[in-house]
Amino acid sequence: MKAENKRVLILGFGISGRAAARLAEHLNMIPVPVDAKNAPEGTHFRESAFAWQEGMSLPPADLAVISPGIRPDSPMAQAARNAGAELIGELEFACRVLPCRIVAITGTNGKTTTTELTTALLQANGIRAQSAGNIGTALSDAALEVLRRHTPDVLVVESSSFQLETVQTFRPSTGALLNLASDHINRHGSMEGYAEAKLRLFCNMEGGNAVLNANLPERYAWQIRARCRTETFSATLPADFMLEHGTIRYHGTSVISTEELQLKGNHNAENIMAALAILKAEAGEKTLFSEATAEALRKFHPDVHRMEFFAEHNGVRFVDDSKATNPHSVNAALKTFGGKKNVILILGGLDKQMDFSSIRDDADKIKCAFLIGECRMKIHDTLHDLFPCTICATLEEAVEQGCRVAEPGDILALSPACASMDMFRDYKERGDRFKEAVLRQIRNS
Repeated sequence: MKAENKRVLILGFGISGRAAARLAEHLNMIPVPVDAKNAPEGTHFRESAFAWQEGMSLPPADLAVISPGIRPDSPMAQAARNAGAELIGELEFACRVLPCRIVAITGTNGKTTTTELTTALLQANGIRAQSAGNIGTALSDAALEVLRRHTPDVLVVESSSFQLETVQTFRPSTGALLNLASDHINRHGSMEGYAEAKLRLFCNMEGGNAVLNANLPERYAWQIRARCRTETFSATLPADFMLEHGTIRYHGTSVISTEELQLKGNHNAENIMAALAILKAEAGEKTLFSEATAEALRKFHPDVHRMEFFAEHNGVRFVDDSKATNPHSVNAALKTFGGKKNVILILGGLDKQMDFSSIRDDADKIKCAFLIGECRMKIHDTLHDLFPCTICATLEEAVEQGCRVAEPGDILALSPACASMDMFRDYKERGDRFKEAVLRQIRNS
C-alpha cells in the first residue's frame, strides 16, 4: 500500500512517538501527534497536534502508532480504532520499512547487556551492526538512518514486552529469549500474559533462528521449536552453549574462560552465551572461535548502573545496581557479589504487582534491608521474617541509615527490584542520586 499522504496518528509523543513521527514524515505520511499530557510542542507537521482527553474523537486515519507506555486497550487506543486506524506499535511501524536484517533480543533481565555485546561481536567479525530499540535509540530513528544511508547490515534490537505485544509482521532473522521471571504483571495481568507478550517475538519466524535459555518451561519452548531452528544456552543445565568449570563451551569445545572476562557471574555468562549463539546464527560457527571474538569478549565491560562497584570506604564497598528493576535481577546480583550476611540492600520503588518472594532464596547473603517507594510495605511483608527491614521515606535516608550500620567487609547496594518512576525520572536518575548520597556520606564521615 502506498504510504504517501496516509494520515498516521502518533499515540504518545515521547522518545518512540517522536521517532515514529520523523519516520512517517520521511515516508511522506501525515503524522498527527496525540499526547495525554498536553499538546505536543515543537512540531512542524501539516496537521495539528492533540492534547488527549478521554471521550475525545480523533480524525480519520489509516494508521495509529502506539507508544510502548500506552496500553493497547486504553481509551486513547480505542479512539484511534474508532477513527478507522490500524493500531500498531512503533517497533512494528519501523520494521515494515526496514531493508536490513533484524536480530531481536528479549527477556526479563540481561537485554541491554546482551544487545550491546551482540552488536560488538558482530562488528568485531566484520558485520556492520548497530543497537536499537528499547536500549535507547528508537527503532524508527534507526530505520530512518538506514533508509538515508543504507547502513548497517544488521540492527540488533532490544525488545520489551510492551513493544512485542503489538507486533504483527515483525520477523527477525534471529530472535533470543534470555529468561522469564515475574515482571510487568500490572500491565499484562498475569505471568502467562507477560510470557505470551514475550513469545510474540517468534510469531512470524518460521524457518528463522531462535536462541533460548535451556530453563525455559517446555510449554513455551515447544511453540518456538515448532517454528524455528533453535540453539540453547545455560550456566547450569545441559545445553548447546554451557558453562563448565569456568569455561564457556559450545558442544564441548572451549570458546573462552570466564577468568578473561570483565563480565562476572552466572547471569552474565548466560548473556555472553546468548550473544555467541546469535553470532553463530548470523555469521557462522567459525566466528565463535576467532581471535576477533575472543578480543571483543575480553574488552566488553558492564553497563553503568548494573552491578557497578563505584566506591569503597573504611572496608565497605558500594554498588549501584539501579537497573535491577525486578526480583530476579536482585537474585542475580546477590549471587554475584554477596557473601555470608554481608549485603545491606536498598529495595523498593514502583509497584508492578510483582512477586518478591524469590529474594528469599538468597536471604543468607542479606544483612538487612532499607525499603523505599511505593512497594516498601509489600516488600516488608514478604521479607521481614528473614532479615531486618527498615522503612525509609527517601533514598537519601536509606543511604544514611545503611552507612550507619555498615561494617568492614559489608556491601551497601542499591538493587531495588522495582521500577523507579514513583520517585525518579528513570533508573539512571535513581542510580545517580544513590551515588551522590553515598559520596556525600563518605565526605562527611
